[in-house]
Amino acid sequence: MLLLPCPPGATLEKSAETYFFSLDFNLAGQALPPVNPSAIVASDPRLSWGIILFDMLVLNGDRHHQNIAYDSSTQRIQIFDHSHAFLRPSGDVLVTLATSDGKLGFGGHCLAQEIDTYDGFETWNNRINQIPHYFIDGVLDACAAVGLPTAHKGACADFIKKRCQELEVIVQSNLASFPKLPKAKP
Repeated sequence: MLLLPCPPGATLEKSAETYFFSLDFNLAGQALPPVNPSAIVASDPRLSWGIILFDMLVLNGDRHHQNIAYDSSTQRIQIFDHSHAFLRPSGDVLVTLATSDGKLGFGGHCLAQEIDTYDGFETWNNRINQIPHYFIDGVLDACAAVGLPTAHKGACADFIKKRCQELEVIVQSNLASFPKLPKAKP
């Protein structure tokens, strides 16, 4: 929906379990090397904001230098491994939502540590603000089909819809997590 560089994926049923998989974009077949987050930010600060704000939206607490790929020869970026996003299998859904309200939703995000400009922030913040509510509801319907308790679907939808509108306030309230970002937004 946001057009972030993420390999296509889908769910698969196997032995009464639901799994998520994505296409393998690593054509070399070797382990991807850790990236240099400052090189990604320098190459594309605008896209870096898209990744940061997306991870904030979905509470992805696991965006480190080994679950983002950067090909310096083509300057292509791929984000992957969202297994720590939104709701973890263990834990109370309503408690998670309550304790995440107004918080960044991530710890030491590798790009947040390096971003040094607001260039691109407004574009991505506006794009996230424009996610249609029917789309959010549809995603949560799909989540309920693979394990999200139906009773919590509405609370999750309300949380995400509200969060779409609050990302700028959350960033400004947590500037210490963006050590290279100018403290005053232009």
